Amino acid sequence: MRTSMKNRWKKVCAFVVAFALVLPLVCGQQMTVKAATPEPYLTLVAVDSSGVDLTGGTSLEIGDTVSLELRATAELEALGAFSSIEAYLDYDTEKFKQVTTSDFIPAQDWAVYWDVESNKVNISTTTDSAFSDGDVICTLKLTVKSAVNGSTTVEWNGDPVDPDKNIVITQSDNASRQAEAVNVTCTVSNTVTEASRVFELSVPSSLTFYTDTQGREKEIVVPIKIENGSIYCGFRFGFTYNTSLVTYTGYELSSSAGAYVQSMTVSDVPNSGGLYTHNVALVSSKDINLAGEFIYLKFKTSSAVATGTAPTGGNITITLYDVVNASKAPMTFKLGGSTSTTTAGTAIETNISLNYTQRQVHYGDVNGDDKINLIDALMIMQHYNGVRTLSSVEGAGEVGSEMERADVNGSGTVTLVDALLIMKKYNGEIADFPIRG
Repeated sequence: MRTSMKNRWKKVCAFVVAFALVLPLVCGQQMTVKAATPEPYLTLVAVDSSGVDLTGGTSLEIGDTVSLELRATAELEALGAFSSIEAYLDYDTEKFKQVTTSDFIPAQDWAVYWDVESNKVNISTTTDSAFSDGDVICTLKLTVKSAVNGSTTVEWNGDPVDPDKNIVITQSDNASRQAEAVNVTCTVSNTVTEASRVFELSVPSSLTFYTDTQGREKEIVVPIKIENGSIYCGFRFGFTYNTSLVTYTGYELSSSAGAYVQSMTVSDVPNSGGLYTHNVALVSSKDINLAGEFIYLKFKTSSAVATGTAPTGGNITITLYDVVNASKAPMTFKLGGSTSTTTAGTAIETNISLNYTQRQVHYGDVNGDDKINLIDALMIMQHYNGVRTLSSVEGAGEVGSEMERADVNGSGTVTLVDALLIMKKYNGEIADFPIRG
């Protein structure tokens, strides 16, 4: 009996020991599997729109796109299939625009959750997937906001606050089966070259305007256009004119320039010989890339021009003094085909030749058929009611535009009063129009 009890006790002990040895194997899928030292499962590579590696240095300007490819390494390939990567994105918000969900391009059948407040990224799929060494798991497109010389670093890490936390890779068969990945960093070196920074200002080479025999002043508009607006935050120019021909009345910014300019100053510099200069400085707080019509300078003809007693020629001289950018990188600026650099400190200038002739505008003859009748009055009423639009451009062989010929009271606008005056002239109630004095 005692021997039987001893044998039975030995069996119980053996079972307990065996159970204790087997238990970790049976329950292994419920345990967290973490490497003692995080593995370099991932790598981060920056490429341009053509796929060229940018980590060795490049020239990036405002609006350019940098693609950051999160790629698998050989270690990740050896790890096998997984279903999610959780990390935090750290990038310079002064140099790149704010990241949105649409900026992430995950691998096929994968999705991205992006928390803009915490910069937390979760890339996941419904079933485990395996990636080979060099495969792209997710691409992030960053848009350059401020092109400055130097380098910038973009990081994917476990926690930007706690450097000891690493990127977490999870397998879908059990949410607790995780592995830690070494945090990855990508440095993009940016060298802004002078060749890529060209600022070209254009103005018309000549302006032809007309005056009528009534001695009325005419408005002249000079468009200042930026042909090539490679990264600048301000420029300074001046314009000089002969007061016997024209008088400066003001300026108007284009809609795009109005959103850009934060401050603008206009200083007056009287010169001798009837010349007058205005210097204009436009400044923004950051570099932009903006081209197209920028500012319109407005002048009116002098009374001497209107009466035909002014000189028959003259110029408006435009001078471009300098162009600046936030990065202080060298720039080339052009005006009227000339070229200079900001480092040389040499201003460049070009002339806009002014040409004018007197002519007799046939006021009231809106349609230009050499008659003044009710058809002309009807055209004005249609224009006023939005049925048609009278042209403000003088046609070939015409003297004055439709709008100019329709403004018979000289108010500067076309209204029903002008139509009424034409009808009165047609019916013989008035001898001439108010614009003729």
